[in-house]
Amino acid sequence: MLDLFGIGTNSAVFHKSYDSLTGWTGWNSIGGKLTSNIAITSLAFNDLQVFGRGTDNAMWWNQWDGVGWFGWVSLGGDFISEPSAVSWKPSESSSWVTEVFVGDSISFSYHTSRVLY
Repeated sequence: MLDLFGIGTNSAVFHKSYDSLTGWTGWNSIGGKLTSNIAITSLAFNDLQVFGRGTDNAMWWNQWDGVGWFGWVSLGGDFISEPSAVSWKPSESSSWVTEVFVGDSISFSYHTSRVLY
């Protein structure tokens, strides 16, 4: 499986996927209103974690759980940077999100078992 993402002219996030048996899907909007590129990581098979900076400069998060998209959730903050996200110990279903706040301080958000800290 291969997943492709982009930001549309309406600032929403669009997604399409490729499967070797069925080929490419069409573009599907997963919503959002972002002012940055997105960062994507995966914690497990059929899991996608998507992060982006919203129009309010907060960090926003959405998740694919293999069945559907969870929906955009604000993680708060006041950002000048685009997000970076990496998966850490995916066998333990955890990841780190690295963010840069206004004033150039760095924040690390720890995420595990679909609960954000």
